[in-house]
Order: sequence, then structure tokens, then C-alpha cells
Amino acid sequence: MSKVNELSAIIHRVVRNHPAFFQSMGAGSGNNASNIFVKELHIEASQVFGKEAVERPVGLTGMKVDYYFAEERTIVELARLVKNPSSEFYKDILKALLARDYFAVDKLVFFGGPDSEIKCKTPSRKAIIDWVYKTHGLHVEVYDILPSAELIPSDNLEES
Repeated sequence: MSKVNELSAIIHRVVRNHPAFFQSMGAGSGNNASNIFVKELHIEASQVFGKEAVERPVGLTGMKVDYYFAEERTIVELARLVKNPSSEFYKDILKALLARDYFAVDKLVFFGGPDSEIKCKTPSRKAIIDWVYKTHGLHVEVYDILPSAELIPSDNLEES
């Protein structure tokens, strides 16, 4: 099983403990719910993958990627609001391209809130995903984090 698949299972297990993660609560409460979820997720992921895989610095830029799996040459970003127009989608793609100056990256995987996959199949986002691959050789994949208690089987994720 790939580390991305393992992380997917961890994400879906942790999100079941935090149903408020997907509710729109405004800046204060919403940030607190996200921070609690991410902290728990980082703790579990660190135990499974080691601390070096979690919040990997991108050189001296001050930026960090959420997860980096060196053996798979893959960055994983949590993007709860990737479906929104001013989301981290664009910034995280640029960050992944910049990260290539510091470590090997062939794939960027987003785990976003419900409907992220659909939103990233719209013509504008698909054009960007296709351009990033064609021009830079970076594969971009987007998967939904589902708030339901059912876990998506990891074998639905693409293998590298």
C-alpha cells in the first residue's frame, strides 16, 4: 500500500472524530475546528510515517508542505476549501513546483472537502492541472475527504 493510501485511511479515520470540520463556522470557530483536526492528523501521521514526512520545509522559503513522501516523490496537501475560488489550490501547485528546487517531486495530491474532485474537473482547473503536467511533469490528483462515517477504500486512489 502506498503512503498516500495509508494517509487517506488516517485522514478518513480522524475526520470521523471531527464532524464539525466541514461545517462553515466563520473565521474563529472554523479555524479552531480545522486546527484541532490537523493537529490530531499530524500526530497520527507522524507516528506512522515519522516526523520528517509531516510539515516538510521548502528550503528557506518559510513555506512547508503538509506531507512529503520521499520514496514516492509525492507532496500531499490538505485543502479543505480547494473547491472555493480563492483557495489554496493555486498556491499549493506553485509551492510544489518551487519545492522541486529542494527535493524530488513528481506528484501533488490534494485531499479536499466534499466536491473538491468535481470542482477540479471544471475547465479552468483542469486546464491548469493539464498544463502543470505537460509543462513541468508534475502530476496533480484531487480526492474528496468525505464527512460520512464510511471510509473510501484506499484502492480507489491511483497508485504511483
